[in-house]
Amino acid sequence: MGLNVPCRECGAPVDIDPDGPIAKLASDHGTYCDVCMAEKTRASTPFPARRPFSAYCPPCFEDTNFEHLPCPGKSILAMEWIFGAEGLNLWGFPGTGKTRTVTLILRAMYTAGHKLMALGPGDFKKLCRSRNHARESLLERMSKVDILFIDDMDKMNLTREMEKDLFAVLTNRMGRKPVMLTGNSTARTIEFQFRLGEPMVRRIRDHCRSIHFDKTDITNKPVTP
Repeated sequence: MGLNVPCRECGAPVDIDPDGPIAKLASDHGTYCDVCMAEKTRASTPFPARRPFSAYCPPCFEDTNFEHLPCPGKSILAMEWIFGAEGLNLWGFPGTGKTRTVTLILRAMYTAGHKLMALGPGDFKKLCRSRNHARESLLERMSKVDILFIDDMDKMNLTREMEKDLFAVLTNRMGRKPVMLTGNSTARTIEFQFRLGEPMVRRIRDHCRSIHFDKTDITNKPVTP
């Protein structure tokens, strides 16, 4: 017959082997039931520190302040974006603060707890090469992360297979999870640049809010990185 010792936390009886090594210790000092022990272990286990914003978003400019954005009017339009299935496509003249505007949006999403992944123009190719032909898990993560940001999309130089993988990621996300894009090129240029340019542009038009940043929109002196 076992030894019943009340749980120190909830008082529930805990069955202890009277001949076991902890019988005397449990009788003298008490013990915990399995439920209370699991809760105490969970409460005492520190959560791993969250990676800093810069680790999630290497293309972003951490020093960005709204007051320094060169096209505040267009940036305000972009910052009205609300997290949801619709993405955001900021395109137009270089140096108009497109990436910095996205930085502010992503920083707010990071603070709200959303998971982010951001890629510069050469990052997708670099990641694909590092995985070689075993990159299914990478593509799945890109498809499922809360927000995917691709900076200077029109400057990507991809092989045929890499372009197919990128198109698959965009197709998996469009209409389901937001994609954020920046670039300088028109839709026509993208259609000619990529082998899958036409369906790619069609998906961006259908599932992203596009805002054009023109040179004439600059009202503040552009901030250089």
